[in-house]
Order: sequence, then C-alpha cells, then structure tokens
Amino acid sequence: LDMTAPFTINLSSGIEAKFQSSFLDVKGGAMETTEHVSITAKEAAIVADSLKITDNGRTVSFKGSVRVNIEPTAIRKQGN
Repeated sequence: LDMTAPFTINLSSGIEAKFQSSFLDVKGGAMETTEHVSITAKEAAIVADSLKITDNGRTVSFKGSVRVNIEPTAIRKQGN
C-alpha cells in the first residue's frame, strides 16, 4: 500500500506519529518512509529523515538527522 499524502497515526497510549508518505507491506509486516517522520509521546519525542519498521513492528530503525528528546523525569521514574 503506497500512501503518498501526509497522515498521522494516534495510538491510545498517547503516542502520535506523523508521516509525509509511506509504503506499507501488509503481508510482509513492514513499513518504510524516506521522508521526514515525527513521533511524540507525553515524555519523549523522536524525529528523523527516514524510518523503517520490520518484523511486524518489532524492529524500528531511524536514519538521517535523528534527534531524540526525553523528559528527564521520565528517566528518573524508571530508576526508582
């Protein structure tokens, strides 16, 4: 499935993923975009120039100008 227009995916967990375009291989369990992607959650965000999801979503790879921002309190909560 070739998605050529911008779209947003909103998960019930509060994660929002914005894509400019993407190719979805439903049978192969993979998705890939060579355009800017932005994924945000309440305590973190990641942006990159491209994204590849494989193995039915178990592996997510970001490439090109990858930037991650994590709210420091999110890390402290995990360490307690």
